[in-house]
Amino acid sequence: MHLQRLELRQFRNFSEQILSFPQRLTLILGQNGQGKTSIIEAVYLLAHAKSFRSNRIRELVSWAAIDDKSQNTVECLVDGKLQSESGEKTLRCSIAKGKRSISLNGNRLETASSFYGQLNCVVFTPDDLILVKGGPSGRRSFLDRILAMSDRGYVDSLVTYQRALKNRNKVISESNDLARQEKVIAPWNTILLEHGLVISEKRKILIEELGELAGEFHTALVEESDEKVNFAYQSHFLNDDAELYSKETMKARFSEALAKDLQARGTSVGTHRDELLIEIDTGAGFRAARLGASQGQARCIALSLKLAAIKVLLKRTGELPILLLDDVESELDASRRASFYALLNNFNTQIIMTATELSSELEEACPELHLVQISQGTVVSD
Repeated sequence: MHLQRLELRQFRNFSEQILSFPQRLTLILGQNGQGKTSIIEAVYLLAHAKSFRSNRIRELVSWAAIDDKSQNTVECLVDGKLQSESGEKTLRCSIAKGKRSISLNGNRLETASSFYGQLNCVVFTPDDLILVKGGPSGRRSFLDRILAMSDRGYVDSLVTYQRALKNRNKVISESNDLARQEKVIAPWNTILLEHGLVISEKRKILIEELGELAGEFHTALVEESDEKVNFAYQSHFLNDDAELYSKETMKARFSEALAKDLQARGTSVGTHRDELLIEIDTGAGFRAARLGASQGQARCIALSLKLAAIKVLLKRTGELPILLLDDVESELDASRRASFYALLNNFNTQIIMTATELSSELEEACPELHLVQISQGTVVSD
């Protein structure tokens, strides 16, 4: 999969800009606040229909467009032309009046399952420290993004599960009557357990694939030490032997938790509480990386997971995803930068990365690169 051309219109601090990506590696140079990360964000938007920087879609629209009172609607456009195994295609994400629209080759895509997988990408940013040090929701989202890009059936199950969870929680919040609520929420329990079993099984398989690869990549990044990392999956749908519970067992678990749920005004059992457990061993035994890993260790673990995601997506889809690296050099010391670039040379994936300057480690590892310089939302050299 190769992104050939990217057009931005009224996106962040870009008024109108067209970029090309003729080489396997494109390095976007510029000082902070000039728009480097916005280019990475635009590519990510075409893959996921949302930003990794903000949950508010309106924030993607340039201030100039918002302030232009002559416009009947506020519009923002990101358009990408890419080459994939299925041929050439054009993806477009437009925003008007705070609403987002996605199209493929001029045809609007109405469902998430028809959109995901059209452009696959893996992104690493300085904020990815939260993947290791943050709460479980960020790790669940990481797994969900990989599965969404490689399994359309998973997207349908996830959307259905989330809708049922929202409706169940709404019913629970309306009354404390246990007998009445048990009858009313029974249909939602059925949906949660049916699709929850699908979600848990697919997450479990994915973590097994990711864990082995990420462990190898982590060892390569920290080759000067004996540091080891383990990855495990925790879910209400799995027993102590990591086997899926039956539907009958899960139905009973939902019923048993109802009294607690009514008191808490929420659902306490389900895949929305799953955890990707990351443990690190530095010689004194394994400990949760969220609590015991240093900042540098956490960055290496996050990078290892992202590299593992590339391999998994290739295996599952037959195509290499695009790798997006935002200011990765500032997150690694010189020796780990050299190790990281050595690992990247084992991938044929397209890479789009940002930096404030061209480092000697990158220049040595990847002498053939496409250099783009950005200043104040404009390409000044290409």
